[in-house]
Amino acid sequence: MLIIKKPARRLFMIPLMVVAAIFLITLTVGKNVHAADETLSETEENAIAFAALINNTPAPVSSDPAPAILLNRVSEKITTDVDVIEFSTIYKDDPNLTKGTEIVMTEGMHGQRISNVKRTYVSGRLKAVELLSEHKNPPQDRVIHVGSKVRYLPDNMISELEVPEWFSLDENGVPTEYSAVYTGKGVAYSAYDGAKTASGRTASPGMVAVDPSVIPYGTKLYIASTDNKRIYGYAIAADTGTSLLNGTCLVDLYMDTIDECYDWGAHQVNVYVLD
Repeated sequence: MLIIKKPARRLFMIPLMVVAAIFLITLTVGKNVHAADETLSETEENAIAFAALINNTPAPVSSDPAPAILLNRVSEKITTDVDVIEFSTIYKDDPNLTKGTEIVMTEGMHGQRISNVKRTYVSGRLKAVELLSEHKNPPQDRVIHVGSKVRYLPDNMISELEVPEWFSLDENGVPTEYSAVYTGKGVAYSAYDGAKTASGRTASPGMVAVDPSVIPYGTKLYIASTDNKRIYGYAIAADTGTSLLNGTCLVDLYMDTIDECYDWGAHQVNVYVLD
């Protein structure tokens, strides 16, 4: 005989009690979820969210901030940059200038480099530089001529005038530059201190008397005996006299004292016109 047993009623009650317990827990936790101070695990947060959904209450908000989204701002800037190109100084030997003499022949001038440049910035920081175009204005070099000619000056000149830098003599004692030369008798004279010449200059060694119709006042001269043994030196035409105007002598050389005049006497001289 087949006997069918009915399930015990207590077996149905156990699941029902479990469901009821869960339901009561979710009701309680769902209502007090915002009051909890403890840190919950992911499983607990899911259970609470499920309970909140059943009880129609707001889901809890996580205390961790949402991750920030970083945006890199890219910007470009085009500028015109002007840079200075410095000039150079070039020195050239000049045999026409006395050694130690320098003359600036060309003044220097700086040049320019003009550039169009694009700069790229990411979040305010320079990341790339691109040269778009470039133009150059070249500099102009400074040119200086340096004298290489050896300057010779005799050490026995009577004239006390300062010899200009451009003046020099060759190995034969002849000025390297002159426009004319006169040869004739050279005598000497003296005067009291402070005496004035016919041109208004003060008489001193280096001032000489001439015929101004032949050699004008102010003309720069170099005077030496024709044998180059007696050197009067660098001089300026500043005075005149009767013997000069009538052609008795070519030049009268001023000396400090009468004794120096006697010592000079009279000599054939070359008068070189330097102007």
